[in-house]
Amino acid sequence: MGFIGSWMRSWLGSGYEGAEYSDARPSAANGRSQPVDEDRAVTKWGRNRLVLEASDMRRNNPFAAALGGAFVDGVVGEKGITPQARTRDEAWNTAAESFFAEWSKVADSRQIANMREIQAAAINARLFFGDIGFVITDGGQLQPIEGQCINTPNDLVSDDLIVDGVRLNANGIRTAYYVTKRDRKSGRADTSKYE
Repeated sequence: MGFIGSWMRSWLGSGYEGAEYSDARPSAANGRSQPVDEDRAVTKWGRNRLVLEASDMRRNNPFAAALGGAFVDGVVGEKGITPQARTRDEAWNTAAESFFAEWSKVADSRQIANMREIQAAAINARLFFGDIGFVITDGGQLQPIEGQCINTPNDLVSDDLIVDGVRLNANGIRTAYYVTKRDRKSGRADTSKYE
C-alpha cells in the first residue's frame, strides 16, 4: 500500500472500519450473537417460546391484534386473492374463474372456512405462529397444518439435517416435513407421534 496509501486510509478512513469497535461504535451484539445459521440459532424451545409470546400478544394486546388484522386486510383484502385467467380462450377463462369461485366456497377440507378465510389464516399464521402448511387432499381440498405441529420427532432430534421439523438435504433444500399430532389432554404437539 505504501506511505501515500496508508496516509490516505488514516485521513479518509476505510470501509472496513465499520467492523471495528470504538467508543463511538460499540458492539451492539455484546457477545450475544454469533455468525451462525439463523435456523439453528433459535432452539426448539426458543421457537416455541416466540410463538407463545406472539400468541399471547395477539390475544391480549389490542394493538398487536389490530396490526395483524390490518396486515391481513392489506394482503388479502375483503374478497381474498382471486386468480384471473388470461388465456386466449375467453370461454375457458370464464369457466376457470367460475370453477375457482365455486371451489373457494368448499376449499377447506374441514368445511369451516372459505378461501378468503383460509388466506387470512395463512397470513395470521405467518405473523403470529411462524408458519402454516397445507396438504391437498385426494378430494382437491386444502387441509391446513398448524406450524406448531411441524416439529422434529423425539427419535430424530440428533439428525443435523432436520431443523424445526423440516428435513433438509446437504444443499439446504427442503425435502420433507414432520407433522405431529396434538395431545388430546394437554393440547401440546406430541413429538413422539408423527407423519
